[in-house]
Amino acid sequence: MVMVAALVLGVSVCLAQSQDRLRITALLRITSPADRTIVYAGETISVSVSADPSVTVVAVIGEDPIGATHEPTAGPVQFSLTIPPRTPVDEYHIRAFGRISAGRPVASEPITLFVENRLASGVRSLRVEPRLLRFEALGHFMPLRVVGTLPDRSEIDLSYSVTTTYASTDTKVATVDKRGVVTAVGPGKAVISIRFAGARTAVPVEVK
Repeated sequence: MVMVAALVLGVSVCLAQSQDRLRITALLRITSPADRTIVYAGETISVSVSADPSVTVVAVIGEDPIGATHEPTAGPVQFSLTIPPRTPVDEYHIRAFGRISAGRPVASEPITLFVENRLASGVRSLRVEPRLLRFEALGHFMPLRVVGTLPDRSEIDLSYSVTTTYASTDTKVATVDKRGVVTAVGPGKAVISIRFAGARTAVPVEVK
């Protein structure tokens, strides 16, 4: 356990200092869950890792706040990973880490997990911040914050939910990406429409 913890710490240091010092290898691969799987805050998932015999798998590490797990639950290549209950709705990457015979740390290519909130299925309406966008110059941009309201009037931030969609009525005036960042492209007016399941809202945009 001490050796495993030390390796995980060493991998974290390598990542912080230089990506070049950590070898990304096809000899180590996360086979389950599939890339771009939807999971839920508070859920415990099983992560399966395929490894070449030359690689010893020691941990699965996710972006903050998902954290790490280094205790196989079913043999040497299956791990149990709990998504913290308060994880914000967003997309996160996880990797498998191991070591080769020479002791050098190696990592798999990342997979993406879309973390959602189960309560979001009860969202009845959306509100967006800001309610109006005015740009004074081309190339300026502004992120939108999308909040869903539940029947008990509590709220959930859905800005980065994979279910939230954004669209512009005139991309010659303003564009919007999948994370709700609006960019001024040309003078005029447009409307950014936002949808989450059956709920929708919109933001007017003016570009001078």
